[in-house]
Order: sequence, then C-alpha cells, then structure tokens
Amino acid sequence: MRKNYIFGALFVIAGLLIAIGPKTIFAVCNSDGEMTMKCFYVAQTELAIGIAIAILGVVLAILKDSAAQITASIALALNGIITILIPDVLIGVCKSAHMHCNAVTRPALNILGALVIVLAAIGIVLFREKDSKVNE
Repeated sequence: MRKNYIFGALFVIAGLLIAIGPKTIFAVCNSDGEMTMKCFYVAQTELAIGIAIAILGVVLAILKDSAAQITASIALALNGIITILIPDVLIGVCKSAHMHCNAVTRPALNILGALVIVLAAIGIVLFREKDSKVNE
C-alpha cells in the first residue's frame, strides 16, 4: 500500500477526532444561553480546523506528485500547530483546573495537534526521499 494512503487515512482520523472530539468524546462545557464559556468557542473553532485536516488528509491520499505531497504535509503541520494554539493561546479554556475542558479537552487537543505535526514531519521526510529518488 502506498504511504500517501496510510498518511492520508491517519490525518483523516486525527482530523475527525479534532473536529468532533470537543463536542463528544472529550466534551467542553455546554452553552446555556446566559453565559457562553470560552471552551465553547474552542470547540467551534476546532471543528473547522479538524475538518480542514481531514480534507487535507484526503487530498494527500489522492496526490501523486511528491512536491504536492510535501506542500500538503506542510499545510497539515501548520494546522496541527493551530490545533494546539487555539486552546492554549488564541482562545483559551476555563481558568479552573478542575473543569473538564481544562483537565481533558485541552490535553487531548494538544496530543492530537502534536500527532498531526509529527506525522506531517515524517511525511515531509518520506516524500522528500521519494522526490530525490525520482530525480536521480
């Protein structure tokens, strides 16, 4: 099986976990209409980032050109960085360390974001090797 299919599938899985995880598996606080917590906006934003990662995973699986695969991997790495920055720096989560969003959601998103970054870096290296073998 070609490595871009494997990497594409892994990114689709990670993207879907990032997209739906904050609303289901590692859920954030609910918005009750009176007061909306910051973590609600984290979940909304991560939904968009996760969908982008999943779409880029599909694109990566389809691409045959190694330069395009490297470009898609770079875009995936940047999305992984954004996945981490949203709950930690850009929006943040609840201040209380005992809140579910701070104890579970933020670490889960950090792990998934780091996984996307590491997979993208491995992909860049592997696709560069493929490109250098083709050019020889």
